[in-house]
Amino acid sequence: MESCNRVEVKRESYIGCLQVSLVVRHFMRALLQRDPSKRLGSRRGANDIKAHPFLRGIDWPLIRHVVFQSSLPLNSLFLLVLY
Repeated sequence: MESCNRVEVKRESYIGCLQVSLVVRHFMRALLQRDPSKRLGSRRGANDIKAHPFLRGIDWPLIRHVVFQSSLPLNSLFLLVLY
């Protein structure tokens, strides 16, 4: 297996052996910005984050009403939380 430490390829890049698009890279860098005044969300809060191209297509009002159901029994979830 060939090494893929950090290779730029057209509009995508590889970090380790994980292929990551430029949009994802920009989103991660903007969220992890060290300077809080430059960090994504520092100007308009969550609206800045929701407007990022990486999150385009998400129906935000619908997200509020989503109920997640787990296939794991409740006692298994409790053990996962304790772990």
